[in-house]
Amino acid sequence: MDGRLNVDQRAAALVELPKTRYDLVVVGGGVLGAGIALDATTRGLRVALIEAVDWAGGASGRTGKIMAGRPRTRTEDLRAIPVLRRERTRLLDRLAPHLVRRVPMLQPVASPWDRVAIAAELIAQDAPVPRTGRAGLLPAHRQLPRRSVRRIAPALRPELITGGVQYFEAECDDARFVLALVRTAELYGTTLAHHCPALELITTDGAVTGVRARDELSGEEFVINTATVVIAAGANTPTLVGDRISLPRIERQRRAYLVLPRDRIRASTGILLADHGISLVPWGRHWIVGPSRSPVGDGPIRPFDDHDLRLILDAVNPQLARELGPADVSAGYAGSHPVITDGAGRDRDQWVGTAPGLVTAVTAEAAGYRDLAARAVDAAGGLIGGLVPKPITDRVPLLGADGYFARWNQRHLLARRAGLHVARVEHLLRRHGSALDPVLELIMDHPELARPLLGAEDYLAAEVVHAVTHEGAVTVDDVLYRRTGIAYETVDGGRTATTAIADLMARWAGGTADAP
Repeated sequence: MDGRLNVDQRAAALVELPKTRYDLVVVGGGVLGAGIALDATTRGLRVALIEAVDWAGGASGRTGKIMAGRPRTRTEDLRAIPVLRRERTRLLDRLAPHLVRRVPMLQPVASPWDRVAIAAELIAQDAPVPRTGRAGLLPAHRQLPRRSVRRIAPALRPELITGGVQYFEAECDDARFVLALVRTAELYGTTLAHHCPALELITTDGAVTGVRARDELSGEEFVINTATVVIAAGANTPTLVGDRISLPRIERQRRAYLVLPRDRIRASTGILLADHGISLVPWGRHWIVGPSRSPVGDGPIRPFDDHDLRLILDAVNPQLARELGPADVSAGYAGSHPVITDGAGRDRDQWVGTAPGLVTAVTAEAAGYRDLAARAVDAAGGLIGGLVPKPITDRVPLLGADGYFARWNQRHLLARRAGLHVARVEHLLRRHGSALDPVLELIMDHPELARPLLGAEDYLAAEVVHAVTHEGAVTVDDVLYRRTGIAYETVDGGRTATTAIADLMARWAGGTADAP
């Protein structure tokens, strides 16, 4: 196992899954499921991970790009702040610096009293990181007068502003972060397959002993035997668990986002419009704006539509000096996110429950995935019996993290070797980290792969090939939506690029770097 995901790796996994008895089978290939698989594997357990669609195919790949939002004021949330701050610091510093970056955010205020209240709320976020006693990598917040707000965010209506508070968040390449978790889990020994939904749980004498799954590409069904099943399927958890565990109330909340070209909003900082719970997050050459929120029932999630566009624009435009219209919007997306509510009707960020042979874990906060993953594996260890080592994922960098800063310093040298502009190498480093060498080798061995994709010129043909040979992409949508951001970053949703992507995938479908 080398962290490479491709058709050969997937085929081998599908042969192994029905033949092996695992300690843990994890159902759900989002940030939590992948995190549980990595945690359990690095503790010495035999682990399998299956995902119904694609890695990060659900809520984990349709976020607002912020890893843990602003702290809220309820007591239980305040207790979680130090944990979330510590996690973000680890991600920025050691675990995934190529995929998680700090981003300045501004909350404009209409009165001086609002500014004081917001600053007081942020004091907990600025506290030293627990167990280290040192300040985290996110700078402390600062209060800004009106003139400073106008300088860094001239897009805002000046008559509505008396000042603002600037603070820092951790911005995350969400789908690629999950992919890095999955590839790292495979590197350490997890057997895994995507496009492989769990159909039902197998029960023997009242205990869950396996999962019936189906390979969506062949239609073949099979049973995976295991000591424990861990369900980490987000908003779809109740459907899989049934009445085996007394779950908290888990609602499916639909969240939608707009994508705008960067020049449509004049600001050098992200912006939080707190009254509407909407963030404007700078994302490369674009802005991610949202979310709008609405409850949804069972069944498929409605794609992004004109109703979402109107909701978000109606919330944002009263704050802007220049109103935005539909013509300013290049794309949009929507996804289903779990909202966990306890018996008193209060929201919760995490929940773990157990039944014989079964562990269920749900999270509403991506930044705390490691903490919840450890709790889920601890619970599974209690069901399995025997001693399970303590978690070590705080010391396991994700694929591409080790050596990232050194490779960043070498980016001009790497560009000369590969015959690329340094901006292209910087783009690759921000997506692959120190694991960019296979992409560069593809370009040096096959110079034609250095060409930009027609209709998606920010990406090279080599990135599509690498998605097939190393990242497990098997459908065009896997590439458009999750291996790249083409579907969201192009005005036509990637339609122009689809033909070239499909052609490259077909030519390299064998999944090896030796393809023609």
